[in-house]
Amino acid sequence: MNREKIYNQLKKNVQDWNLDEERYHNSLIQHKNDIEAAFIEEEQALAWASLRTSFESMGGGSLCEAASAFLVGDFEMAKKHLIKSFAYERLALRIILTLRLNQDNFTTLFTYNVNEICYLAVLSILFDNHSMLRLCNTILDLVEKYDSQGGFQDMAYKRFIQNLTRVYLNEEFKLEAQNDLYNTIFQTWEDEVYFSGAVDSILDYHLGMACDTKKYYKEQIKPSVKITGYESPFDNIGLKTMPYEVAALYKIRKNNGLYWPIIDHVLWQSPFIEFTENLPKDEYNDNLLEKVNNYYPFETESEILEKVGGFI
Repeated sequence: MNREKIYNQLKKNVQDWNLDEERYHNSLIQHKNDIEAAFIEEEQALAWASLRTSFESMGGGSLCEAASAFLVGDFEMAKKHLIKSFAYERLALRIILTLRLNQDNFTTLFTYNVNEICYLAVLSILFDNHSMLRLCNTILDLVEKYDSQGGFQDMAYKRFIQNLTRVYLNEEFKLEAQNDLYNTIFQTWEDEVYFSGAVDSILDYHLGMACDTKKYYKEQIKPSVKITGYESPFDNIGLKTMPYEVAALYKIRKNNGLYWPIIDHVLWQSPFIEFTENLPKDEYNDNLLEKVNNYYPFETESEILEKVGGFI
């Protein structure tokens, strides 16, 4: 794998996204119009679905803006966009969960969107948001119960994120029977020699999947499997050059006084390490968030967590 070549292509993808400012600006306007329309929509479920889609899309856009700002060296702006993305995505999740709870149709949530939940869990670790992290972990447990195959989504990655969550919350991680790259992290958890190679491998996995999901999965992971619609955890432009999941792993090991190897990898270098080490508290709010939170009776993260526990 030519790491530098792939990384430069991924950076170009981020830069190309940023250049299309008119498209992005028009998209933001449309989402804000959709949100305004939701306030006068008579059909509650339809209004809430529109709100959820809009905030999820704007959260994804803010994630892309964070990557774009980071690549040009504007780290403070990148942090602001990352916090905004986290706030919008969290609200989108609260909306859909409240809607499902009200409809007594809660388990239908767990047949899709695994990657979104994993993204929120990773940022919850980086921002030290315990309530959101516990909610994400509960949802991922429900995914395992109701949709253990995960459709086309990466269930090995899901289990990796769950194990990170467990260790962060001072619980025991679970070793899986599957022999995959992510499971190797926990198989070598206390082995300084082999752990270094495991970290290097998951960084390569991130790089390869972010560049060409089908090709990398076919050539490197499961050559005998026909790939038709596989979804990479790193499809979002804002995640391609930003291995937040490894930053979460680094933070957990550091907080527990565990060894961290010297990693020579294009995705794991300064200033990314320092950037994710010094994230501020996720105290983001704006007029849009405030208006929606004041108008709609969405469940809080703690309230939802209390109600969904009975589904496990």
